[in-house]
Amino acid sequence: MLRTILLIAIVLTPLANFAGEEKEYTPAIPTVKVNGETVPPESIKKIFDFWLKVYKAPGKPLSNDLIDKLASISLNQAIQHIAVRQYIDKNKLALPPDALKEDFEAFKADLTVQGKNFADVLKSRDKTEEEFLVDFALRAAMTRALRAETEKDLEPIKKAFEKEKEKLGLRRASQIRFSYEKTKYTAHPERTEEEAKKEADHALERARKGEDFTTLAKELSDETVSRDQGGDLGWIAPSYVPKQVVTALYALEKTGDVADLVKSEQGYHVIKMTDQKSEEKEFQAFLKQRVYIRTMAEENKLSKDATIEVEKLPEAPKSPLKPLSPDATKEAPKK
Repeated sequence: MLRTILLIAIVLTPLANFAGEEKEYTPAIPTVKVNGETVPPESIKKIFDFWLKVYKAPGKPLSNDLIDKLASISLNQAIQHIAVRQYIDKNKLALPPDALKEDFEAFKADLTVQGKNFADVLKSRDKTEEEFLVDFALRAAMTRALRAETEKDLEPIKKAFEKEKEKLGLRRASQIRFSYEKTKYTAHPERTEEEAKKEADHALERARKGEDFTTLAKELSDETVSRDQGGDLGWIAPSYVPKQVVTALYALEKTGDVADLVKSEQGYHVIKMTDQKSEEKEFQAFLKQRVYIRTMAEENKLSKDATIEVEKLPEAPKSPLKPLSPDATKEAPKK
């Protein structure tokens, strides 16, 4: 169904001037219908008031253009809310209480992981928990429906993840590096390759015997950046170089394992896996993000395709023109 806009008109209405303050204005709220259903004007006003609080600074009135933009945003958000709710009702997608509670608790748990607090989220959005749940229930219903549809054919998502995985750091490593006279970025031009390998073999032996790897790295490694961090290389993606280090790291099975001696253009490396992420867990996070993006797109499409009727607002009253005096019609005398 194509979206039909009969008329959109925003009338700017001056507010009263109190105690000599500069006059401001606010857009009048039109009556809007979405697929024949009237949008409550108070819901539009509530959204608009929220955006005013977000943007307005004490003693600094907002520009007319910005107020117009906030009014348009508020109207569109109210329209989208109705369009999404109508779609959910029509297709009987509303979640049962148990499922909604499960998704809500998962949402709050995600906030905790991110170091955020649900009470702060409510405050930032100027909502009560009940008001928040109204919006959340719609989003949760759309998300579940689209996830179920996406999971019917995961191959496109899996292919996209395989490409993305090259940039994801799934394993964390520490190293002790020994460069020599012919290596790239050498710290020891006087050291021969044979000497470097001998020192590296000795370091590997000490690491595998259980000596503290951080201490060994600070004592022995000649790669200064990681050495100062106790050998820590951070999270290593498959696209990391040198590739020999990546290959050795991803061949290890569990955290704490130390690889066989690795040789690269940078020298000899003693590599230890210090942490790892589950590939399945990362795939689920990737899938969740893709479903979220699709949910946003579908919600926007629902509001775009809806039939929208906006009542024409009355024009602001104009001051009556005073008739010209007879003298005003006379030509000015020529000098």
